[in-house]
Amino acid sequence: MEILYKPNKKKIKEFVLDEVTLSEISRLSFLGLVPEQIADYFGLDWYDWFIKSNENPELKQAIKIGKSKGIVNASEKLLNHMESGDLKATTFFLETKGGFNKPDPKQEQPKDDAKEKANVTINCNDPIEASRIYQKIMQGD
Repeated sequence: MEILYKPNKKKIKEFVLDEVTLSEISRLSFLGLVPEQIADYFGLDWYDWFIKSNENPELKQAIKIGKSKGIVNASEKLLNHMESGDLKATTFFLETKGGFNKPDPKQEQPKDDAKEKANVTINCNDPIEASRIYQKIMQGD
């Protein structure tokens, strides 16, 4: 198998996986950074990050924990907005979690008083009589 990616061997700083580094990885993930961006933050190229993350399952776990904490934080803030009466926050929650969708304004809503259309054929050779029948139908007589 040929590796198409040639890793950059320049490192900005030495990457040591300790509790402080794991905590920082979790914090960065909490802020929304993806693994590639976290690797850039530590001065690692993607290839080195991939190797380190496969060798150290705690690195992947730190990313998962940070991401989960970020989701919880955002959810709590959304809930606070909903509780304070923010209609946009409530609508957002209902659309994303409650299965509620706004009606599409392009689609016409049927009116309650709309009459049902019926197919009527007027079999008459006299055009004046056909016109009278048609008018009676349109007037609802």
